[in-house]
Amino acid sequence: MLAGKKNLPAENISELMSLLRANPGKYSYASSGVGTSLQVLGEMINVEGKVHMVHVPYRSAPQIVADLVSNQIDLAVLPLNLALPPYREGSARIFGTSERERSPLAPDLPSLAGNPDLKAVNMTVWYGLFAPAGADPAIVARIYHDLAVTLRDPAMRARLAQVHLVSVVGSTPPELAVFLGQEIERYSAIVKAANIKAE
Repeated sequence: MLAGKKNLPAENISELMSLLRANPGKYSYASSGVGTSLQVLGEMINVEGKVHMVHVPYRSAPQIVADLVSNQIDLAVLPLNLALPPYREGSARIFGTSERERSPLAPDLPSLAGNPDLKAVNMTVWYGLFAPAGADPAIVARIYHDLAVTLRDPAMRARLAQVHLVSVVGSTPPELAVFLGQEIERYSAIVKAANIKAE
């Protein structure tokens, strides 16, 4: 999600986009480093919104939060769980979350995709379980079966929700392969457009 310092002269994402468009290169955004998914999200906002925020890489997300609430940086791309506390305390703004739908963890916050300039912005954190190429299909099938049973367990779903994992899919191996291919294609376009190079 995209957060901003408290005294930034924009109250919502529409005002922020207008501000950024009128001041290319004036405002910066922090992320947890070059080549991270958070930088990719920041550049996705740049590309889709046709704006120019300058990227400032950090080594530590907690340091980003500290600098954001002390007005040392303009904007930050942060995981929702790190941005919510300062937002709830009134020491930072949240302009929107990166998933297409509002987050069940913060339904009061808009999705960035709700803004006409950012309707293609859609990024979520996901986890997959991978095996080495050439792994025995029987072993892969057994692991998938056991994992699927575990993920259907209400106690496990409750535990995952406690750590902010609320959309449990449990894809089959072929479904994960298709999804992974789509993700690579989608993010490769942003990485290329923004000339992101991992360090």
